[in-house]
Amino acid sequence: MSKGTRREKEACELYEQAGYTTYRPATVQYGENDVFGLFDLIAVHPARKPRYVQVKSNRASGINAWMDDATDLMPPKHAVVEFAVCHDREGWRVAQPAKGGYEWVYDGRSSQASMGDPFIDMLERGEV
Repeated sequence: MSKGTRREKEACELYEQAGYTTYRPATVQYGENDVFGLFDLIAVHPARKPRYVQVKSNRASGINAWMDDATDLMPPKHAVVEFAVCHDREGWRVAQPAKGGYEWVYDGRSSQASMGDPFIDMLERGEV
């Protein structure tokens, strides 16, 4: 299993622990398996907007172009678009679209809690 696949599964687990149901396309050997060519997973909750998530490992390379494409496809009034980056042995960061680009809505790299636990709490409370 590749590092990217592991990170996608870890991200699914975070959303599921916060009460979301996740969908992640089956990994294919050749070709593209992202939803709409942009998202690694979709997380749905009965009381909240669906979340379309791109997962990266260690770097947020390409985030500006990705945010433009993602928000064109999924306008914020209909869905939450997120760019989640897992930094090895440090924690998760999550960005969402903002005027003129994006903003980091969660950065758990300096947290003393288990990786992702504060983000799960924020998802459960509807803060992000």
